[in-house]
Amino acid sequence: MSDPRVLRLWYDPAPIPWHRPRAGATPTATVSLIVRAVDDATGAPVDGTVASLDDENSIDQPTNAAQSVTIYKVPTQEGPPGEPTVYDNPRVQVSSAGYQTADLVLR
Repeated sequence: MSDPRVLRLWYDPAPIPWHRPRAGATPTATVSLIVRAVDDATGAPVDGTVASLDDENSIDQPTNAAQSVTIYKVPTQEGPPGEPTVYDNPRVQVSSAGYQTADLVLR
């Protein structure tokens, strides 16, 4: 059995245009998201699945296809009273038959 092939990944729009509508609100972005996946050796587009790795987001879409989504940053640490909450960028996982599963951070 041969080793799984490697995906090369990137996404559009990059960077994600985050905004915070009011103080204390979770940063969000509403975008037409395309997660691009190509074979690392050949550069050929690869059909696969993109799925959220965090509970705040519900991304579930094919690779190389645009989908309108609202993305939320992920709270990682609640700040003390009067201090802001710390947020992390959301992560997605890309999978395709015959390829190594790969994670991608949406920044």
